[in-house]
Amino acid sequence: MPKNYADLFSLEKRFDQYLELVKLDKAKMSDVQLVETKRAFMGGFGSAIVALNNDLDGLNESEAILTLESLFWQIGEFWTKESIDFEM
Repeated sequence: MPKNYADLFSLEKRFDQYLELVKLDKAKMSDVQLVETKRAFMGGFGSAIVALNNDLDGLNESEAILTLESLFWQIGEFWTKESIDFEM
């Protein structure tokens, strides 16, 4: 089945998925919290895109794969720690 790339790469949809992931409800957020959360999300996403576009370009395929694996690991470690801290 072909993917719907318009949905897959919609930053609005990704932002909504992020809010679900971190258990934030737009309807319950203040305007300031929503704006600042979206700015942080877009800033992080933008930084990732710039890094992938500018910095992975100089790596060979295996180095790029290892770099992506490291990034996934670091993100996973952050969320694991974040969820443990949140529960405390």
